[in-house]
Amino acid sequence: MKSLPPITLPAMLALSVAGVPLSLLADATWTDTDGGVWSDTANWSTDPVLPSNDGTQNITFNGSMTGTSTVDANWSISGLTMDDGAGTITIDASGGSILTLGSAGLVSNKTAGTTTFGSNLTLDLDADQTWSTAGSGNNGRIYLTSDLTGTGNVTMTGNSTLIVAGTTDTSGWSGSFTKDGGSVNFQGLLGNNPLGSQTITLRNSTTVGFYFTHAGYGTLANDIILEDVGTGRYTFPANINAEIVFGGNISSTSDLGESIDLYNGGSEPHPLRFTGDNSGLTSAKTFARHRPMTGRLTFVAQKSFWKTIMPSERITACMSNWGRIIQTLLMNVAVTYWQLIRTM
Repeated sequence: MKSLPPITLPAMLALSVAGVPLSLLADATWTDTDGGVWSDTANWSTDPVLPSNDGTQNITFNGSMTGTSTVDANWSISGLTMDDGAGTITIDASGGSILTLGSAGLVSNKTAGTTTFGSNLTLDLDADQTWSTAGSGNNGRIYLTSDLTGTGNVTMTGNSTLIVAGTTDTSGWSGSFTKDGGSVNFQGLLGNNPLGSQTITLRNSTTVGFYFTHAGYGTLANDIILEDVGTGRYTFPANINAEIVFGGNISSTSDLGESIDLYNGGSEPHPLRFTGDNSGLTSAKTFARHRPMTGRLTFVAQKSFWKTIMPSERITACMSNWGRIIQTLLMNVAVTYWQLIRTM
């Protein structure tokens, strides 16, 4: 059987003129590793024409690029693919441009480096989609500083970390979020619906959980569902001197393999407050302290969760503040007594 000849550029242009979108022929690859704007044909493998802007094109980025790819007009694509490489892929915008991401979602093959969605970009999640990652932890992580809009539900798979910046505003996004493996790192203020207003589902507790860093925390108001399919534990650690409030209800779909690891120690201990009744958390194993806990821990609506913390740990958590008060009183008494002795 004779092989078909390759499609030449003139043939591609002829097909385009005939009404056949280039997106049906090949993905469009961003070729400028130093950065540039989307409206410049020289930055694309489809040069001398631009990638389709009709929601059907998949865009691929070189994993070793270091510059910023700037969306300088509203653009609608089917999905994004990040090739492997140690570079930082940054997609940002100018002029308030919106990038609409369709059902193909995000495929990150990066096992090193970072994919960043910049703070000038609005990412419109137009359909239910999956964000798949190939890395682990901060290797191949996704750094989200852009605003989110749309109605699509997002499932992020793999063990790469999702970092959500405190400047991110997702109040215009009505979809739900599922993290299947890996952790979500909230950096900064929780005042702008950091992961939308709908339910957050954590799945595969071998490695999954929340982590809070930097200053200015508030309330994570979302309901949280724990879907345990492993033997590891969910972790809610933090290391910042500000109160973090879990305002929604926490529930589980099955008996947890291990308890939920509460950790608020470190150099800047902070209070953890749970205000939901958590009545859906039916597992025999619920909350426990597995690492040093020096900040205050409060369950407002369902104090029965205290019984799931070992007595010595409960005392440690409760006494973290009272211990300081008693220590101060004893020191004051000692100083007063010493002063009386010196005057006698």
